[in-house]
Amino acid sequence: MPPRPYRLAFYLDARGDSPVERWLQELDPVAAYALGSAMDGLLQQSGPLLCVLRPQYASSLGGGLYEFRFQDLTEDLLRQLGKKARRSLLESPQKVLFRVFFHPHGDKVLLLLGGYDKAKHSSSTYQNAQIQIARKRLADWQARHRQRQK
Repeated sequence: MPPRPYRLAFYLDARGDSPVERWLQELDPVAAYALGSAMDGLLQQSGPLLCVLRPQYASSLGGGLYEFRFQDLTEDLLRQLGKKARRSLLESPQKVLFRVFFHPHGDKVLLLLGGYDKAKHSSSTYQNAQIQIARKRLADWQARHRQRQK
């Protein structure tokens, strides 16, 4: 796979906690591999342009917030991403429908602000709450980022 034009960075709150990193670490290993492969092969390759190049995977939510969407890693997608199929992944009966919220900034950095599995939390109320959490984290990060630049 070619070098990744975009790199991922985790949002850290004022205490240094990374809620997205914690969420990723709590995922089932098979689901974590699937999401990691998709983020590596899609999100880090195209960044916010993924909204145009492959709109089924990303969209702009406005105000600098983007959503990366991913469901069920197939053998075909693995091949496209240059990844090897893991038997445990292909045989996994679990359905995933991940949403990862991010903000592009600086020199091709994607700040990961939030994420959840929509297959487990399908209500629009839950989704809207997650988007609001991501917006609050973005506002917090921007305020602290401006402070550091003064």
